[in-house]
Amino acid sequence: MVEKATIPSGLIKFSLYKGSVDKIGPGFRENNEEIYCELLGLTKED
Repeated sequence: MVEKATIPSGLIKFSLYKGSVDKIGPGFRENNEEIYCELLGLTKED
């Protein structure tokens, strides 16, 4: 389970919109294979 975290607000504030974070980013090293192999064209041996 992920604990709640405080997220600092941005520079722009909208009076009628209450922003929220519904999903956190990927975990550490979670997307390495996709990035290195698929996007950069490297092999697992590289």
